Amino acid sequence: MYYSSHEVLEYDELRMLIAEGHRVFSIGHHFDPFALSGDLRPLLPGALDHQLFNEFHLTGCDLAQKKITKAFIRHFDIVVIMHDPILLLRNLDAFGDIPIVIRTIGQSDLSLEDTYRRLGNRIKIVRYSDRETALAGFAKTDAVIYFGKYGTDFLPWNGGNAGITFHNSYDFRDHSTVPALEMWKQFGAATGSELWGVGNGRVAASRGKAATDQMRTLLSKASWYFYIYTFPPSYTLSLIEAMLAGVPVIAPSLPLVESIYPDTMYGSLRAWSSPRYEVEEIVGDGGLFYNSIEQAIEIAGLLRSDPEYGRSLSNAARANALARFDAETIAPRWSRFLNSIL
Repeated sequence: MYYSSHEVLEYDELRMLIAEGHRVFSIGHHFDPFALSGDLRPLLPGALDHQLFNEFHLTGCDLAQKKITKAFIRHFDIVVIMHDPILLLRNLDAFGDIPIVIRTIGQSDLSLEDTYRRLGNRIKIVRYSDRETALAGFAKTDAVIYFGKYGTDFLPWNGGNAGITFHNSYDFRDHSTVPALEMWKQFGAATGSELWGVGNGRVAASRGKAATDQMRTLLSKASWYFYIYTFPPSYTLSLIEAMLAGVPVIAPSLPLVESIYPDTMYGSLRAWSSPRYEVEEIVGDGGLFYNSIEQAIEIAGLLRSDPEYGRSLSNAARANALARFDAETIAPRWSRFLNSIL
């Protein structure tokens, strides 16, 4: 059983697990797409087991209450929970002796990690980043498995258009993003860069949601990807997608992020510290980093005026992404780990 709190990551990880031959019942987008879906990814054919879906209800499970019954859990060998402490704690008795895997997504705070620590060996923790293993106050690590995506999903990069950004609910999350919305507006106005995503209705320049195929086409034609960092994860899925598409990345530098989120800020709330920011290491020579929005505008001008330089960044971006996030490598890691705890 796989419990999802993130539609896109669920789509990616179900694809990998199914490709590895695992039978997976997901409680998330593929369980109740009408209730939980932002319609950001298509449903995977055959991913919903209708017999188990009926059993879920017949055995007294309740999605709204996050209640899972012993009678339902007997169908599974392992439970994977993507960052949902409520579902975990409410159902510990129902889970019995079945192995429980916590899949982190970069949202842990010190209070949650203390809960994990108190549960000890009752749970296995799969972290999404090496950076999370060394954070002060965090619980144990049983495995590190980065997010995975299939490089073959993306079109060859040609560039030529202005830049692009995929970011959801910008105004709602403005307090936790770098750059802030007003800075993005300045960058967009100066460079013609486009903002796509859901929940941006109050941002006049937003182009709205892009369907999966449209997103891949837009990335293939973008001259750069203007990355918006959202506190507190080490990296986000949109960065991986842009890099696998070979789009040169323009991203905030660590000094800029540190100036907005100093290590002392939110210390007990979100456990953020500068080592958590992994974007510079991930992007490497596949992009450029800015210390101010004016510098970001200059970088965009450079990429527009020098397509050969852009091509070199593109090649490096895709190579760096494949080295770390290629689903063909990540999927077997999941299988090895799951088999090791049975």
